[in-house]
Amino acid sequence: MSEPSSGAGAAMIALAESLRGHVHALVVYGAAATDTPPPAGVERHVAVVLDDRAPLEPLGRALRQGWLAARIEPWIVRAGELPRLADAFATRIRDIQRRHRVLVGDDPFAALRVERGPLRLRLEQELRNHQIRLRRLRAVADASAQARALFVVASALAVELALVEEVAGGAAPDGAEAIARAAAARLDVPAAALAAVLDYPARRTGDVAGLLGTLEAALDRAVAVVDALDRDGGPA
Repeated sequence: MSEPSSGAGAAMIALAESLRGHVHALVVYGAAATDTPPPAGVERHVAVVLDDRAPLEPLGRALRQGWLAARIEPWIVRAGELPRLADAFATRIRDIQRRHRVLVGDDPFAALRVERGPLRLRLEQELRNHQIRLRRLRAVADASAQARALFVVASALAVELALVEEVAGGAAPDGAEAIARAAAARLDVPAAALAAVLDYPARRTGDVAGLLGTLEAALDRAVAVVDALDRDGGPA
Protein backbone atom coordinates (compact mmCIF):
# COMPACT_ATOMS: atom_id res chain seq x y z
CA MET A 1 0.00 0.00 0.00
CA SER A 2 1.13 3.57 -0.65
CA GLU A 3 -0.02 4.85 2.74
CA PRO A 4 0.40 1.96 5.21
CA SER A 5 0.81 4.11 8.31
CA SER A 6 -2.19 6.35 7.68
CA GLY A 7 -5.76 5.84 8.75
CA ALA A 8 -6.70 5.49 5.10
CA GLY A 9 -4.06 2.82 4.57
CA ALA A 10 -5.30 0.91 7.62
CA ALA A 11 -8.88 1.17 6.35
CA MET A 12 -7.82 -0.20 2.96
CA ILE A 13 -6.03 -3.12 4.58
CA ALA A 14 -9.08 -3.82 6.78
CA LEU A 15 -11.32 -3.77 3.71
CA ALA A 16 -9.06 -6.24 1.91
CA GLU A 17 -9.10 -8.63 4.86
CA SER A 18 -12.87 -8.39 5.20
CA LEU A 19 -13.49 -9.11 1.52
CA ARG A 20 -10.92 -11.86 1.10
CA GLY A 21 -12.80 -15.03 0.15
CA HIS A 22 -15.82 -13.07 -1.10
CA VAL A 23 -14.32 -11.41 -4.18
CA HIS A 24 -12.44 -12.49 -7.30
CA ALA A 25 -10.10 -9.52 -6.90
CA LEU A 26 -9.81 -6.23 -5.05
CA VAL A 27 -7.74 -3.55 -6.80
CA VAL A 28 -6.99 -0.04 -5.55
CA TYR A 29 -6.49 2.36 -8.45
CA GLY A 30 -5.97 5.98 -9.38
CA ALA A 31 -4.31 8.41 -6.98
CA ALA A 32 -4.79 6.04 -4.03
CA ALA A 33 -2.43 3.55 -5.73
CA THR A 34 0.42 6.04 -6.17
CA ASP A 35 3.21 7.19 -3.88
CA THR A 36 1.36 10.51 -3.40
CA PRO A 37 -2.13 9.40 -2.29
CA PRO A 38 -5.05 11.84 -2.25
CA PRO A 39 -5.46 14.19 0.71
CA ALA A 40 -7.93 13.51 3.51
CA GLY A 41 -11.54 13.85 2.45
CA VAL A 42 -10.93 12.81 -1.15
CA GLU A 43 -12.36 9.53 -2.40
CA ARG A 44 -10.09 6.51 -2.74
CA HIS A 45 -11.17 4.20 -5.52
CA VAL A 46 -11.19 0.41 -5.49
CA ALA A 47 -12.35 -2.02 -8.15
CA VAL A 48 -14.29 -4.87 -6.55
CA VAL A 49 -14.26 -7.71 -9.07
CA LEU A 50 -16.76 -10.48 -8.36
CA ASP A 51 -17.19 -13.89 -9.86
CA ASP A 52 -20.13 -13.85 -12.26
CA ARG A 53 -22.64 -15.36 -9.84
CA ALA A 54 -21.23 -14.16 -6.54
CA PRO A 55 -23.79 -12.48 -4.21
CA LEU A 56 -23.55 -8.82 -3.30
CA GLU A 57 -24.87 -9.05 0.24
CA PRO A 58 -21.61 -10.21 1.92
CA LEU A 59 -19.90 -7.02 0.71
CA GLY A 60 -22.19 -4.51 2.35
CA ARG A 61 -20.82 -4.13 5.87
CA ALA A 62 -17.17 -3.99 4.81
CA LEU A 63 -17.84 -1.46 2.04
CA ARG A 64 -19.87 0.78 4.36
CA GLN A 65 -17.07 0.73 6.92
CA GLY A 66 -14.53 1.53 4.22
CA TRP A 67 -16.52 4.56 3.13
CA LEU A 68 -16.97 5.85 6.67
CA ALA A 69 -13.32 5.29 7.61
CA ALA A 70 -11.59 6.68 4.52
CA ARG A 71 -14.11 7.48 1.77
CA ILE A 72 -13.22 4.27 -0.06
CA GLU A 73 -15.45 4.27 -3.14
CA PRO A 74 -16.08 0.84 -4.75
CA TRP A 75 -16.53 0.17 -8.46
CA ILE A 76 -18.27 -3.21 -8.38
CA VAL A 77 -17.98 -5.30 -11.54
CA ARG A 78 -18.17 -8.96 -12.47
CA ALA A 79 -15.22 -10.78 -14.00
CA GLY A 80 -17.17 -11.79 -17.11
CA GLU A 81 -18.02 -8.15 -17.86
CA LEU A 82 -14.47 -6.91 -18.04
CA PRO A 83 -13.81 -7.39 -21.78
CA ARG A 84 -16.88 -5.30 -22.65
CA LEU A 85 -16.10 -2.71 -19.98
CA ALA A 86 -12.78 -2.15 -21.74
CA ASP A 87 -14.88 -0.58 -24.52
CA ALA A 88 -17.68 1.03 -22.51
CA PHE A 89 -15.37 2.44 -19.78
CA ALA A 90 -12.18 2.70 -21.78
CA THR A 91 -10.71 5.67 -19.89
CA ARG A 92 -11.37 4.12 -16.47
CA ILE A 93 -9.88 0.78 -17.51
CA ARG A 94 -6.77 2.50 -18.87
CA ASP A 95 -6.45 4.50 -15.65
CA ILE A 96 -6.70 1.28 -13.65
CA GLN A 97 -4.09 -0.38 -15.88
CA ARG A 98 -1.71 2.58 -15.49
CA ARG A 99 -2.09 3.10 -11.71
CA HIS A 100 -3.20 0.19 -9.58
CA ARG A 101 -2.25 -2.22 -6.83
CA VAL A 102 -3.82 -5.62 -6.34
CA LEU A 103 -4.90 -6.22 -2.74
CA VAL A 104 -6.80 -9.50 -3.16
CA GLY A 105 -6.59 -12.14 -5.90
CA ASP A 106 -4.80 -12.00 -9.23
CA ASP A 107 -4.70 -8.94 -11.49
CA PRO A 108 -7.87 -9.11 -13.64
CA PHE A 109 -6.93 -6.01 -15.69
CA ALA A 110 -3.50 -7.00 -16.99
CA ALA A 111 -4.78 -9.01 -19.95
CA LEU A 112 -7.50 -6.57 -21.01
CA ARG A 113 -6.95 -4.77 -24.29
CA VAL A 114 -8.30 -1.24 -24.61
CA GLU A 115 -8.59 -0.35 -28.28
CA ARG A 116 -7.58 3.16 -29.23
CA GLY A 117 -10.87 3.90 -31.04
CA PRO A 118 -13.15 3.41 -28.01
CA LEU A 119 -10.58 5.15 -25.83
CA ARG A 120 -10.56 8.21 -28.10
CA LEU A 121 -14.36 8.34 -28.22
CA ARG A 122 -14.82 7.95 -24.46
CA LEU A 123 -12.13 10.54 -23.82
CA GLU A 124 -13.80 13.05 -26.12
CA GLN A 125 -17.15 12.45 -24.42
CA GLU A 126 -15.66 13.14 -20.99
CA LEU A 127 -13.82 16.27 -22.12
CA ARG A 128 -16.89 17.68 -23.86
CA ASN A 129 -19.03 16.93 -20.82
CA HIS A 130 -16.61 18.98 -18.69
CA GLN A 131 -16.85 21.82 -21.21
CA ILE A 132 -20.64 21.92 -21.16
CA ARG A 133 -20.95 21.72 -17.38
CA LEU A 134 -18.37 24.43 -16.80
CA ARG A 135 -20.08 26.81 -19.24
CA ARG A 136 -23.31 26.47 -17.32
CA LEU A 137 -21.61 26.91 -13.96
CA ARG A 138 -19.67 29.98 -15.05
CA ALA A 139 -22.89 31.49 -16.39
CA VAL A 140 -25.24 30.85 -13.45
CA ALA A 141 -23.41 29.49 -10.38
CA ASP A 142 -21.98 31.34 -7.41
CA ALA A 143 -18.32 31.32 -6.41
CA SER A 144 -18.58 28.35 -4.04
CA ALA A 145 -20.26 26.19 -6.70
CA GLN A 146 -17.60 27.18 -9.21
CA ALA A 147 -14.87 26.19 -6.74
CA ARG A 148 -16.52 22.81 -6.24
CA ALA A 149 -16.72 22.29 -10.00
CA LEU A 150 -13.05 23.23 -10.37
CA PHE A 151 -12.17 20.64 -7.73
CA VAL A 152 -14.17 17.88 -9.46
CA VAL A 153 -12.93 18.56 -13.00
CA ALA A 154 -9.32 19.16 -11.99
CA SER A 155 -9.36 15.88 -10.05
CA ALA A 156 -10.23 14.01 -13.27
CA LEU A 157 -8.15 16.13 -15.61
CA ALA A 158 -4.72 14.65 -14.94
CA VAL A 159 -5.92 11.21 -16.04
CA GLU A 160 -7.63 12.61 -19.12
CA LEU A 161 -4.68 14.75 -20.22
CA ALA A 162 -2.37 11.76 -19.89
CA LEU A 163 -4.73 9.79 -22.12
CA VAL A 164 -4.89 12.64 -24.65
CA GLU A 165 -1.15 12.14 -25.04
CA GLU A 166 -1.67 8.40 -25.43
CA VAL A 167 -4.37 8.56 -28.10
CA ALA A 168 -2.30 11.18 -29.95
CA GLY A 169 0.40 8.56 -30.35
CA GLY A 170 2.76 9.41 -27.50
CA ALA A 171 3.50 7.72 -24.22
CA ALA A 172 1.09 8.61 -21.44
CA PRO A 173 3.11 10.66 -18.91
CA ASP A 174 3.02 9.74 -15.23
CA GLY A 175 2.89 12.26 -12.41
CA ALA A 176 1.32 15.71 -12.28
CA GLU A 177 4.46 17.59 -13.35
CA ALA A 178 5.11 15.38 -16.37
CA ILE A 179 1.45 15.52 -17.37
CA ALA A 180 1.40 19.32 -17.11
CA ARG A 181 4.54 19.64 -19.25
CA ALA A 182 3.34 17.25 -21.94
CA ALA A 183 -0.19 18.66 -22.05
CA ALA A 184 0.99 22.27 -22.08
CA ALA A 185 3.20 21.56 -25.08
CA ARG A 186 0.50 19.70 -27.00
CA LEU A 187 -2.35 22.06 -26.09
CA ASP A 188 -0.37 25.32 -26.30
CA VAL A 189 -1.30 26.53 -22.82
CA PRO A 190 1.15 27.79 -20.14
CA ALA A 191 2.63 24.89 -18.20
CA ALA A 192 2.68 26.77 -14.88
CA ALA A 193 -0.99 27.76 -15.21
CA LEU A 194 -2.00 24.20 -16.10
CA ALA A 195 0.05 22.81 -13.20
CA ALA A 196 -1.83 25.16 -10.85
CA VAL A 197 -5.13 23.72 -12.09
CA LEU A 198 -3.94 20.14 -11.58
CA ASP A 199 -2.67 21.06 -8.10
CA TYR A 200 -5.95 22.65 -7.02
CA PRO A 201 -7.60 19.45 -5.63
CA ALA A 202 -4.69 18.96 -3.22
CA ARG A 203 -4.22 22.58 -2.13
CA ARG A 204 -7.61 24.19 -2.83
CA THR A 205 -5.93 27.57 -3.15
CA GLY A 206 -5.65 30.06 -5.98
CA ASP A 207 -7.77 32.44 -8.03
CA VAL A 208 -10.75 30.25 -8.93
CA ALA A 209 -11.83 32.47 -11.83
CA GLY A 210 -8.34 32.45 -13.31
CA LEU A 211 -7.96 28.71 -12.84
CA LEU A 212 -11.32 28.12 -14.50
CA GLY A 213 -10.18 30.22 -17.44
CA THR A 214 -7.06 28.09 -17.83
CA LEU A 215 -9.13 24.94 -17.43
CA GLU A 216 -11.58 25.96 -20.13
CA ALA A 217 -8.77 26.87 -22.53
CA ALA A 218 -7.11 23.50 -21.92
CA LEU A 219 -10.40 21.66 -22.44
CA ASP A 220 -11.08 23.53 -25.69
CA ARG A 221 -7.68 22.57 -27.07
CA ALA A 222 -7.88 18.98 -25.79
CA VAL A 223 -11.27 18.46 -27.45
CA ALA A 224 -9.91 19.86 -30.71
CA VAL A 225 -6.87 17.55 -30.58
CA VAL A 226 -8.89 14.42 -29.81
CA ASP A 227 -11.60 15.26 -32.34
CA ALA A 228 -9.00 15.86 -35.07
CA LEU A 229 -7.53 12.40 -34.53
CA ASP A 230 -10.83 10.87 -35.59
CA ARG A 231 -11.44 13.14 -38.57
CA ASP A 232 -7.87 13.00 -39.84
CA GLY A 233 -7.53 9.24 -39.52
CA GLY A 234 -4.84 9.61 -36.89
CA PRO A 235 -3.76 7.08 -34.28
CA ALA A 236 -7.28 6.73 -32.86
